[in-house]
Amino acid sequence: MRLSFLPVSLVLPLAFLLPQATAQESQNATFIEAFLNELTSLGFNQLANVTIVINKTAVGQQLLSQLSNRTFTIFAPTDAALANLSSDVVNNVTTLADVISYHFIEGLFQNVSFVNTSASASGSSSSASASSASTSSSSSISASIATATVTVSSRALSDVNSSIPQLFAGVFPNVTLGRTLLNDTNIVHLEGNKSQVLAWTRSGDNGNVTILNQLANDTSSENITVSNAVVFENLFINSINAVLIPPGNLTTAVTAINATAFGTLISSVKVAEPNGTNVSAIEFLQGAQGITIFAPNNDAFSQAINSSIASINASTLVDLISNHYINGTTLYSPLIQDIAANSSVFNSTTFNATSAAGEPFTFIANSSGTFVNGGNGTSAQIVRPDVLLDNGVLHIIDQVLFNEATNATAASEAFSAASSLAAISTTETLPIGFTSSSATSESTSAAVSSESSIVSSSTTSTSASATASSFVLASGSKQTGASFGLAFTFVLIFGSGAWLLA
Repeated sequence: MRLSFLPVSLVLPLAFLLPQATAQESQNATFIEAFLNELTSLGFNQLANVTIVINKTAVGQQLLSQLSNRTFTIFAPTDAALANLSSDVVNNVTTLADVISYHFIEGLFQNVSFVNTSASASGSSSSASASSASTSSSSSISASIATATVTVSSRALSDVNSSIPQLFAGVFPNVTLGRTLLNDTNIVHLEGNKSQVLAWTRSGDNGNVTILNQLANDTSSENITVSNAVVFENLFINSINAVLIPPGNLTTAVTAINATAFGTLISSVKVAEPNGTNVSAIEFLQGAQGITIFAPNNDAFSQAINSSIASINASTLVDLISNHYINGTTLYSPLIQDIAANSSVFNSTTFNATSAAGEPFTFIANSSGTFVNGGNGTSAQIVRPDVLLDNGVLHIIDQVLFNEATNATAASEAFSAASSLAAISTTETLPIGFTSSSATSESTSAAVSSESSIVSSSTTSTSASATASSFVLASGSKQTGASFGLAFTFVLIFGSGAWLLA
């Protein structure tokens, strides 16, 4: 469905002369008008129009009120991408505002130390190809490339020293996650009412960036990719070839990634809700607020494993399933990396790594991959990380963690500690996994770029997830970070995004 739009100069005065809500009164109308004019000058006419439309909602007003005084990374869908939005989204302004909020990331995720030598800003305009990396059943990234180009003005590119600014991204198979502005409690159920996250990766040192857990709504490209980027004031605008859809629930996720054996198991087992009502395990898991699930893939359910599962009683089977998830805590793969590298530092006061049955999880990361160990010594490799859920994250593993042990006291204490941690309000403006608790960082220099008005900070980190080729994030304030330095062997991009629809 195509969105109709009027020139911003005609619509904007009408939008900002309407009765104002409290959240909107504090916003800088001049900045918003300049931002919308910048979008139209770059060819993002539909996004400018949608931004005006969502200003009619509380969600949209809250979003716009933050733009002028904080730093954000924006994933901006092209006009063609927004034209393909479903009528269900277009005709519901609240849903539309939620979807757009998922395109705004807290912080300026620009890698100022990276220059893409394959892109040029010469001439009156510049374009860059967006690569689309797909995966095969053999867990290897294919070399298939789909080209999507967006033309941007040379004026905008010249603001960053005549080169296209680059989004910070872990190089495949490493992953970067950022916290978005999407926090509608109707569709986001993370611990501590945290906002939803977005995940992406780069397909090589000079490759393009692909958004994970998403499919393009353009038949010419399987994945959503980032092409050109522009810095405008305190905003880092990245062009993408499709609209991002917020994550859905566990049921749609296991279907989309073809984890049918695990899905069947957790759908068939009954567990008791706190009120005494019996529900399926999958329904129970979907009711959690903050959860990390280690889901065995189909190959993990061998004939021997299935026979063992069939031989245990219903109560023990519940315990077995409970040793495959963490309740009250969402551990994304960079956090698991940090825990693996700093096991003596991370404990119940930093992150909950205790199963819902009360058994401890430990993690190992090396050149062979990342592994999760159950309390009784069972081990599995994470072969597909960061499948985002509306209430947490799911990591696909290659073995069943056959642990039937329980420790009710440990489970209760871990959940209580997780709840206390979740209650602490924080604003995350760095890639998830690079916080003061996960790396000891010392700011060694700060330089102001007169061309782009960006303060960059180089960092020294003692975290084992840092390498000599550490990135430099651009920021309007002091920030630190380090690049992903641990080699993974799991697949990050997959071929179905059906679960993304709530």
